[in-house]
Amino acid sequence: MSCYEALAASYDGLTRDIPYEKYLRFFKTLLRRYGVKAATVLDLACGTGSLSVLLAKHGYRVLGVDRSEEMLTVARALETPVEISHLKAIGRRNWRSAVPRMLERIQRARQEGLDVTCDVTLQPWEAVFGTKKRVPTLDGEVELNIPAGSSSGRRLRIRGRGLGPATGRGDEYVTVAISVPKPEDLNEEQLKLWKALAGQK
Repeated sequence: MSCYEALAASYDGLTRDIPYEKYLRFFKTLLRRYGVKAATVLDLACGTGSLSVLLAKHGYRVLGVDRSEEMLTVARALETPVEISHLKAIGRRNWRSAVPRMLERIQRARQEGLDVTCDVTLQPWEAVFGTKKRVPTLDGEVELNIPAGSSSGRRLRIRGRGLGPATGRGDEYVTVAISVPKPEDLNEEQLKLWKALAGQK
């Protein structure tokens, strides 16, 4: 018996406290935020298929992928009224070949262990004076306070809004990105103001 075969038999019991419904709400919030209309979802490391089933019940066409054939065997055996395509198990070195280009559209949200990271875009004056922004989390959108003087690359932490069970959830990190206008996009008055800031005439 392989380690995956032993794990597959008890995996659902070990993960029963994982808030899959919250993951799904977070996923939908990101799609709305970035204007992505997704019909097909690739569930990487789908395990025994708990999240795949939930996604399919909400109308998505789901492709489940896992390195463990034992996990996929359990997933395929689930009694569910929805159809899920479970892809052949793939090795660690060539899994990227199975990732369709559609995932590139939602890479603004990333997973780092139990932590979740995403970006927030600020206008230059918002970065200088500080502002408040609505950002997506697993529990829905929250208002994040952006301190004055924030530079691009600054990471702001929202405690306890990452992945994992309630007793040990990770955090969400929001990375600041500052949007800088192109000179050709500025009107005459705006151009004068920017030149004044730069000490130009």
